[in-house]
Amino acid sequence: MREKILVVGVFPTAFMSRCKSLCNPAHIAGLWKSYDQLQEYPKDFLEEFRRVEAVVKALAAKGFEVRLVHALSPLGVWLSFRHRLGSGFYAIANKKPVKIGRNIDETLEDIKAATLNRVVRRLRFKIG
Repeated sequence: MREKILVVGVFPTAFMSRCKSLCNPAHIAGLWKSYDQLQEYPKDFLEEFRRVEAVVKALAAKGFEVRLVHALSPLGVWLSFRHRLGSGFYAIANKKPVKIGRNIDETLEDIKAATLNRVVRRLRFKIG
């Protein structure tokens, strides 16, 4: 069974009018060329969004099931309250929020640590 990771944040509205089957990590990770629609966004937001893209690409390449959740959707609002998320983008792995920060490698290590805790707990339950 693949580990499921939820990425919560305010995604550009260029992706909000698309159907759900098109709004998946592969398309947002650059296989679907829509950057010309994003030219009106502030540069700092685009930099942060590109970091999120890199994290999503890396997680998908490692075999994780990544689901993007807009922070203003009902699920996004619920996750924001439940995990007390601040501004920016968060990856929720094993019910633990991980802020997607400037250092992509540290973010991936934090997500990996959160998923490993689940595997260790599962093994302890089976053994003991």
